[in-house]
Amino acid sequence: MPFRCWVELYRDCSGNPILFSDPWGLYDHMYNYDMDRIMEARARTLANESGYTSDHVVYQSLFQLHYMWGVIKAEYKPDVLALIKEVERIANSAGGLTLINFVYENYSRNNGGRLNDTEVIIAAGYLINAKITDWITQCVDKALSELFGREPADDTPGNAFKHAYWNALMVEAFGEKVAKLFADAHEFGAEENLNKSNHNSMYMDLHNNALGRSLALSPIFMAYNGVEKENQLKQYIYNLTKMPKNKSPLSWLKQ
Repeated sequence: MPFRCWVELYRDCSGNPILFSDPWGLYDHMYNYDMDRIMEARARTLANESGYTSDHVVYQSLFQLHYMWGVIKAEYKPDVLALIKEVERIANSAGGLTLINFVYENYSRNNGGRLNDTEVIIAAGYLINAKITDWITQCVDKALSELFGREPADDTPGNAFKHAYWNALMVEAFGEKVAKLFADAHEFGAEENLNKSNHNSMYMDLHNNALGRSLALSPIFMAYNGVEKENQLKQYIYNLTKMPKNKSPLSWLKQ
């Protein structure tokens, strides 16, 4: 019988005989673990090049972002790379470290605040926008209470509304570019997203963030301004949560 399995010749070393060696054909189940170790080591090496000690917020941010770059879908890699460059720019700017340390001490998750390490650095680089974002978050919380009666659980239509409306309001306040920076820092910098089991939820949030930003710039709402536009966006996005899951442009994983 002719040999017919040539396409799986290296199956037992996960199709990669350069990176993996498995002469007994026993360790295919270790592939994900080995790749995680490779990505982690690569991320740590790149973070070390920043010159900060491993307990510094800039190091922690760069380590996480480099790791995320290695494991996420290809379509999001440019977004993470742009965030890495922005973190480095802020950290190396005049007075950057002083502002970063101030924001970290007062607003980071490690000190009782709500910001992850990457959000700390972006907030330090855009202090006025960060303050406006606090106000926007309060507006979104008020809308959630009004429309849903409570803080919605993750991966639900209410959570989809939260992300889309938050991004729409940020675009209205200070434009799409900076709004995307804050939103991407929130997702790619979240420590829980180092766990790849959370990535489907992260991709859902990224989709809803992008939808919110695009709605804020849509011709549909060009006739409105100020509070009237905010209310129109709020109602429009809320209506999307009432559509069948397979027809709504919003994305959610559970009802």
